[in-house]
Amino acid sequence: MKHHPQEKAFHSRCNTPPARKRQPTFGDLCEATDGRAAEWRRWGCTDAEIDSFKDDSPFILFNVVPFLHELGFSEKDVLRHVPHDGELAAALFVFLRLFGDRTLNMAQLARAASVPAWMAAAFLRRTASRRIAAMQNKASRGLHYKAEKAKRRIMAAERRRISRRTTTSPCPSKEEVLEAWKHVRDSKEALVRFGSLMQDLECYVDNSLRFNEAGHIVGRNAGVKGWLRENLPELYSHYSMVIRYKAAAKKLRQIVGLSDPTPVAAVLVEGEGKGEGGKEGKRNGNSCSYGEEKLSAEAREAPAVEVVRARAVYLEAMEGVPDVAARVMARIDALCDPERTDEAATLRSWREKYERAITVRRKDSWWERLKMKRWRKRTA
Repeated sequence: MKHHPQEKAFHSRCNTPPARKRQPTFGDLCEATDGRAAEWRRWGCTDAEIDSFKDDSPFILFNVVPFLHELGFSEKDVLRHVPHDGELAAALFVFLRLFGDRTLNMAQLARAASVPAWMAAAFLRRTASRRIAAMQNKASRGLHYKAEKAKRRIMAAERRRISRRTTTSPCPSKEEVLEAWKHVRDSKEALVRFGSLMQDLECYVDNSLRFNEAGHIVGRNAGVKGWLRENLPELYSHYSMVIRYKAAAKKLRQIVGLSDPTPVAAVLVEGEGKGEGGKEGKRNGNSCSYGEEKLSAEAREAPAVEVVRARAVYLEAMEGVPDVAARVMARIDALCDPERTDEAATLRSWREKYERAITVRRKDSWWERLKMKRWRKRTA
């Protein structure tokens, strides 16, 4: 049998004759790679191992792989751990022989493998470190996932606790919600009031997560949807529109800079959106926002500075927008879109302007000014 020149050089360095000499047969010459494939199969190499190492050093298939099979390693272990480099494979073969011959020292082993001593030591250390790391990872994986799951549940509970908003408004009744829904398309203020009512209602209904006995999340309580289904079936059939108005009120809160528990409707003056006639009043030329009462006659205390500033920003944002629900929500979406730099710059300039102008000492005069500003535009 012909041996590869690299294999002959290795055996000459080790002063050992080639193992398992066989007489070539006719079938060997009919196989690929000059008849060596059949010989590798007779020595115990599988087809997957031959395909993996046939382009590398023949020493791997002639010596390393059969010896690993004798030690009890499977095909999967061979393909995973045997290096494709010929010198490293030779070092691996010598270190495996170390288990049967304890008289050899590191220098002799390195000389037999024709690699420096530091390279042999580094290879042995790297191989052992990988096996130890794999065993540690397999042992600690269950504990890691258990601790990570507990950590994520604590974080989720904290997020839900923080995002659970409150409001100073009482829980809206069925009559209030139904009345606000009837006039939701009459004006911008009516849309804001209805969305604010839905946000206030969310604070009083249960939409928390449901857990089973094992602590796994199995669903969520009904919340606003369930409340509408049980109390106002006529609104439940229009649930998608109800949620759109609620989302518009939520975005408007972000625009004007209101924080919990102040409701969004606080930016509106008492009486807005409560005019007589609704759409019929619009067609007849009557005001739908204030009616016939005069706002200057309402002697009311000015709200907090935050609400006065939010009122000013709200009037700037709704300037020139017609009382059409689609146009109002499109305007709100535009101001909330971070990609629209012009809108973002305008909103930032409004906030900076009223941050400087409206102070604690001047909030009363500013509140009266903002009320009359809206009144003049309505009556013009």
